[in-house]
Amino acid sequence: MSVRAPTVSVLLPVHNGGEFLRPTVDSVLAQTMADFEIVLVDDGSKDGCVDELAALREPRIVVLRQEWRGVVEALNAALAAARGRFLALLDHDDLWLPRRLERHVRAFDERSDADLTFNWCRFVDERGDDLGLPVRHWYGPISRDELLIDFVIRTPSTMVVRREAAERSGGFDPTLPRLSDLEFALGVAGLRQGNCHAVPEVLTLYRRHPGQMSRQWIELQREWDRLLARMATQPGRPSTAVRSLADSNMHRYFAWLASEQGELREAVALLAAGVRRAPRRALADSRNWLLAVDIAARRTLAQHAHRRLRRVARFLLQNATGALGTQK
Repeated sequence: MSVRAPTVSVLLPVHNGGEFLRPTVDSVLAQTMADFEIVLVDDGSKDGCVDELAALREPRIVVLRQEWRGVVEALNAALAAARGRFLALLDHDDLWLPRRLERHVRAFDERSDADLTFNWCRFVDERGDDLGLPVRHWYGPISRDELLIDFVIRTPSTMVVRREAAERSGGFDPTLPRLSDLEFALGVAGLRQGNCHAVPEVLTLYRRHPGQMSRQWIELQREWDRLLARMATQPGRPSTAVRSLADSNMHRYFAWLASEQGELREAVALLAAGVRRAPRRALADSRNWLLAVDIAARRTLAQHAHRRLRRVARFLLQNATGALGTQK
């Protein structure tokens, strides 16, 4: 007798998840909507983190094992094995709030035109404590070009995708391990107009810690250059103005990562390069000015004074950027 497919398949690639994996899985098991499976792909872990989950004896957890091939290949393996109508992506170190799956499934029920939904997130540290970093909030639909300009989805752990759309988009690109989520979302958004929608609630806790690939800005920049060049040659490609503004915004992100790691000379150069790519828009964007102040403060102020200034800058940034997108 065949087993009924779940409504949602949670795609969870893991390589040495360490102390983070169990809280992540627990946050899924605590969902208010119980009709899901967790397709966990162990990508050659050596720390025993996946073995610890066997003690849960949870029938909704499906564990697949493979030799180490990288997180994107593990994600594609999870995609191939998933049975649900909807696919929820989850990094092994992030956390979900209890109503996340319920809210996304409801959003799909309310919008037959939706292929991808994403929720707001909050940044936390290794212990799960709020970092207080400002996050731009998007309302309503978002287009492919808008996603390219400003990837407000932030992390795969905020996304849920209709299964058919994920398959039509071609899955995840292993040649872009740090940007595969962006490339995937752009592919889905390009399938048809108005198919990506925000779920306007904080439902994901996005954990930041030193081991993340996304903090390696040099490799991230190389992948971004390849992705942007690819976008320029595709049918229906974004305009030159859209690509330039996207490049400008992404260079601000690189500058922020470099500054966070104490590479202040590089941060200044990256921020200046971003301004040159779209001068009018960049100079009108308060985020560039506030980052410039933050970098200058790192170079000149004592650590305690810099922390106070950053708190003020975060408050100003949150109020300067506000909410984005179509208001309800």
